[in-house]
Amino acid sequence: MIKKVIIMFRKIPVVLVGSLLLSIGINGFLVPHYLLDGGTIGIALILHYYFEFPTGVMIIILGFPLCWFAWVYERTYFYNSFYGLIISSLLIDWLEP
Repeated sequence: MIKKVIIMFRKIPVVLVGSLLLSIGINGFLVPHYLLDGGTIGIALILHYYFEFPTGVMIIILGFPLCWFAWVYERTYFYNSFYGLIISSLLIDWLEP
């Protein structure tokens, strides 16, 4: 049990750096040039371009079904992905130009 907690805390800096790079890439490259990405980020960008919804909020809303699926089938994956989802979405909206 303690080993799993230690491993989870070792992933936190990696998720923070990855989320920061993702948000810089989306706000610095995709949004200014009206480009799309795949998956939930792409759908959130479409909603941002057409309806001017905040991209990060849309990513959170669209990611909830995936998080629920992870909660049901693999709790460890849920904790890691939910943390990344929240941090990435907040940084995307926070670093928006």
